[in-house]
Order: sequence, then structure tokens, then C-alpha cells
Amino acid sequence: MWLLWFVLSLWFAESLGSPRPSSTQKRQVVSVARHEWDKRGEVDPTISLSIQIALKQRGVDYGVQALLGLSDPRSLHFGRHWTAREVAEAFAPPGETISAVIRWLNNSGIHTSRVSPSHGRTYLVFDSTVGEAARLLNTTFHRFDAPAGAAYAQISSTAYHIPTELASTVDYILATNKKGRTPASSRTKRRYKSQTVQPRQNGTRPPAIVDCDKYTAPSCLRDLYKIPVGTSPHPNNSFGIYESAYVTWLPEDLDLFFETFQPGLTGRRPVVEAIDGGYLQTDIKITPFNLEPDLDFEYAIALTSPQEVKNIQVGDQFLLGNINNMLAALDRYYCDKLDPSFDPIYPDPNPGGYNKLTDCGTLDPPKVLSISWGDSEAKYAPEYLEHQCLEFLKLGLMGVTVVVGSGDDGTESGFAPGTCIDPATGASNSTTGIFSPAWPAACPWVTTVGGTQRPTQPFNITTSATAAERGPGYISANETAFDSMLGARRVSSGGGFSNVFPAPDYQRDAVAGYTASEAEHLAKLRRVYNGRGRAFPDVAAIAAAYLTALYGNITTVYGTSASAPVFASVVALLNNERMNAGKGPIGFINPVLYAHPWVLNDITTGENSGCGFDTAFRASRGWDPVTGLGSPNYEKMLRLFMSLP
Repeated sequence: MWLLWFVLSLWFAESLGSPRPSSTQKRQVVSVARHEWDKRGEVDPTISLSIQIALKQRGVDYGVQALLGLSDPRSLHFGRHWTAREVAEAFAPPGETISAVIRWLNNSGIHTSRVSPSHGRTYLVFDSTVGEAARLLNTTFHRFDAPAGAAYAQISSTAYHIPTELASTVDYILATNKKGRTPASSRTKRRYKSQTVQPRQNGTRPPAIVDCDKYTAPSCLRDLYKIPVGTSPHPNNSFGIYESAYVTWLPEDLDLFFETFQPGLTGRRPVVEAIDGGYLQTDIKITPFNLEPDLDFEYAIALTSPQEVKNIQVGDQFLLGNINNMLAALDRYYCDKLDPSFDPIYPDPNPGGYNKLTDCGTLDPPKVLSISWGDSEAKYAPEYLEHQCLEFLKLGLMGVTVVVGSGDDGTESGFAPGTCIDPATGASNSTTGIFSPAWPAACPWVTTVGGTQRPTQPFNITTSATAAERGPGYISANETAFDSMLGARRVSSGGGFSNVFPAPDYQRDAVAGYTASEAEHLAKLRRVYNGRGRAFPDVAAIAAAYLTALYGNITTVYGTSASAPVFASVVALLNNERMNAGKGPIGFINPVLYAHPWVLNDITTGENSGCGFDTAFRASRGWDPVTGLGSPNYEKMLRLFMSLP
């Protein structure tokens, strides 16, 4: 049926041919027009390209309102999540959009027989030469060497032109070398991970009874957040944690952790869900490969058992995979949105075909998805961020809670060699300047988790001056903002405001309250952050001194990469209780939390730092861009969510 519709659409477009437009709109190719890319010479006009025309999805505004409606406890539509099919149909471009683009191509000498549709009609694809594409788009193609950290180059232009009447129809246009990426200089791709490690001095196994004033263990989290031992799991409940290829938990580390802190779980393993290869390796044992997954699964399994925890492992031994590859596996229509400028994908030799090593819609999304990996919002083109963020919105429509760590570098999105935004150049490569939000923490459709610590935990930076300014009553006895020294490096809870996405409706009142109460201090920062942007984090959890089994020893780990799976574990347990009672999963949780902040422990002391500011944003009563609305109180959250439909 779809094929017949497309053929009729092509015929209709040809029969209604129109003259070439007299006016055009110029579009920047943001992914290569940034300062990190090195522009080289013009390329041979006979080189083959694959041209992909991304069509604007319809219903985006409707989707936003629908998500807010089914996530708002006051709405009659609360909890009425959509099916994957309903989501796909709601966002598919209308037929007239495709017809308009086909007419333009046909009148430009590109016959309709050369054009193929993609899944969900979100792309039109055809083969071309550099010369033909240059004439169509009124541009010049050059070779660009990738930014430091990626070992490839690409053929692209810095800008192109499309007819003015297609400005609201065409999202963007990608031109990809048919032979795949061109090798560039030998570089190692940078990845920022929301965690850091401080080894224990003696490296010996700690006692089962932990001093929670100094360290964090499952028993400490249960006591602090009133988390119960897991109950009988519902068969439809699911909890997944994202990891990239090579990043692998070690069985012996899981066993050591469980033997030490929760002996009944010895032998438990996560369920591996492989995407694009799902490469696990245990031969090369180095901290960047093993620490993060050890931490994630040790605590997630300990807190949610007997609920199974899924290891969503993305990439093979040659292309590691990223969050976009995972999203494509959760939504087959999103395969169209993979961008070779950023996403690890192999070229497909078939015109208009799909990468045979990219899984498209092969995995059902878990009810809770935890992501402890992040990068810089400034690194990506706004179009790329918008498409990825929209996928998180779609997951919310389907009843998925996406939980993301906010980062450990305060108002920066990484610590080396510098990720603050240079106000003169716009490049995200400075140690001072405009605050640089973390990604995907800055997406409004995820639940971003900041960091806290107990005031008695080691490496704490004193916040007495900040507290003294505000007078008595603002000091939390149990938690303060995560803000520590690890060697010579200062780490603090990631937080701030997006430079791309506006503040969503559900958080505007809370942010306005913070802005009013902190007006005097924020005046010192007014030129380095976007006060109208999506504010994060939304919530927080302990980010300090996690006792973690690694290579036969117990080390202490710091960072919001620990906070994220802990908060996600709380949501997974709440889902289990709701589903055992015949209710649906929570899904996108933010509107409920902002409407009922009393279910969280308000963190009112501390601050984060970054981009040249020792005190950037400060924790405060109510929401703040350091600890969000606060840390979980499971008992209060359970009462609230069990009272909802």
C-alpha cells in the first residue's frame, strides 16, 4: 500500500511540474561550518555522493502537548501512553511535503525514478555526482578533516541553497561520500563520561557494615532514600542501561561487589541486549573500559533485584556506537536521522538502502532507560540535537522514563582541554567564557540527575561562606551539592541552561522562583548563560564515594554517572509497584515531580563551578541548577505515584 502511494505521489509531482524558483534560501552546514573542522581543497566533480533530503516531521508541537498532557497528573489523559505505531504515524511528513520536493528535483533534471523513500517517509534519497549536487544546491564541495578526536574526513559544503517555498518543508540536506568516510590523521575520539575515580589507599575489601558518613553503598542509599528491598517483578517491567562497545562489566567484579555488600546476589548478571554488534570484551582491562559498567550494574542490580537489568550494548569492535545508534534500534524510522558527521555507521553500497550493520527498530525500549554518558551540547549542530531530543520525547509518549547524568564539571561539559564557549569565536574549546551545557542532559524530555554528597564525605569543599550569606534554616543535615577535589581537579554537579532549547512549560514556575531568589548573584553571570533555556538538572542523588568493585579491589567512585542509575533504579521500583497494581508505567516523570516537589529532599547548600567561576550557580530552596528539585524519598514518591491513575 505504501509503495502504491509513493508511486502515485511521484506521478502527481511530475504531472504538476512548475518552473524553477526564482528565489532561494541559504542554509549553513553547521556540522562542518564550525571551527573544529579543517577545510581543504575542492573535490573532483565526478565523485559519487548519496544525497539525503530530510523532510520536516509534522506534529512536533502536537507531540509536545500530547506528552505534557499524558504526563500531567491533572490531565484526563494522564498515563495514556502511545504505541510505537501511533508515534510513527503522528510524526510522518504529509504527502504534499514529498510531492513538493519531488517537483523541485524533477525540474532540476533529477528524474523521479532515481529517488527512493526511506522508512516513515522522513527522507528522500538519490545518487548524484559532486558536480550535479553542486549545481542543484548552488554550492561548492570541499574536503573537511574531522575535529580532533575523530579519525576521518568528509566531503561537504559550508552552505547550500534551496527554493524559498521549500524552506518549511526541507529540514536539512546531507551529502555523503558513497565510498564512506575518508581516512584522516590518526586520532582518538574523545568521549566524556559523567564519572571520576579516586582509588582507596589500602585497596582492601571493606566490611559489610559501611560507614555511610564516609562512603556510599547500597545499604547507605536504602537508608538515605528509604528504598525497600525489591518486590516480585512484573513481567512487563524493564530497566535498561546504555553502554558503548568495549565498555564492559567484569563478572568477577560483580561477584566481589555482591559477596561484599549483598551476598544473595552473587552470580547475578545483567541481560545483554546487543545493538550493531553489542561488542563485549574482557581481555583488555583498563579503567575507561570497565569502571563505568561495573559501577552501573553493581548498584542497579543491588537496588532493584529481583528485577532484571538490561545491558544495552551498542557498537562493534570497529565502530563503537553512540546514543543515536541506540535510538535507531529503538525506533526504525530514526535510522534515517543518523548523521555520518557524528554517528558511527558503515556506508551502504545500495542506493537509498540502509546500513546493514545498523539495527533499525530491533529492540523494544525498556520502561526505564539510564544514560551515564554525555558530551557537549555545543559540539553538535542544532538540527542534530533537535532530532535526538525529539526521539526522547517519542520514548516518553510510549511510557519510557529516560534518566541522564548531568555531568561532573559544573557549568562546563567536560574538563579537557576546555569546553567553555569562547565568546569571540563561538568555539567550545576554552577554559573560561560562556557556560557550556552538557548533552543529552539539556534535552527537555529527559530527567537529568545532578549530584549531592553527605557533608561528612571526604574531599568536600567548604560551603560555609555561601550558607552564612543566607542565614539559618538553609543547611541540609543529610546532603549538600556535590562539590569535591579529586587531586588537583575540582568536580561539581553539572547544571545550567541549554543554549538551544527553551525552558519547557513544566519547569517555568520553578525556574522563575530560583531566578527571583538568586537575582543578585545571577546578575554576575548574566553574560555567560542563557536564562531562557531549558534548565537542568531536574533531580539529584548522591554522587560521592561509591564503593565499587574493580579488578579485585574496592575503589571509591565519584560522579553523576552513579547518580543516574540510582535514580533510575528508584523509578524502576515505582514502576513495578504500579504495574503489580494494574497501573501503567510512569513514563516521562518531570511534570509530576515539578508539580509535587515535596516528594523529594530539597538540597539547599552548596554550589557548582566552571568556566572561570569558583561559585557559578548556587543551591537554593526549591529548584536550582545544581541539585534540581532534590533527591528521592521513595516512600513519599510511592504514595504519590500509587495515587495516580
